[in-house]
Amino acid sequence: MAFAQSEQEAALRRKQLQHQLTHFWNQQWKEMEEATDFRNHNLPLARIKKIMKSDEEVRVRAHISLLRACARAVGGWHRLG
Repeated sequence: MAFAQSEQEAALRRKQLQHQLTHFWNQQWKEMEEATDFRNHNLPLARIKKIMKSDEEVRVRAHISLLRACARAVGGWHRLG
């Protein structure tokens, strides 16, 4: 009996977490779509640039990651339009 109850609690918790996660990403997507000012942001660009310059492997991986992220974003926008 206690096992069934804990399973139900775990299932409910998973459902709540999934709802929170979905809500979070929907909010992020909405903010991204509404963004108009791309010059003001919270990224520490100087730190990112310093890290990228410090290590060749980091530089290569960062460029690849950035290219993939851009391709996904453009692909996502393309599908919406």
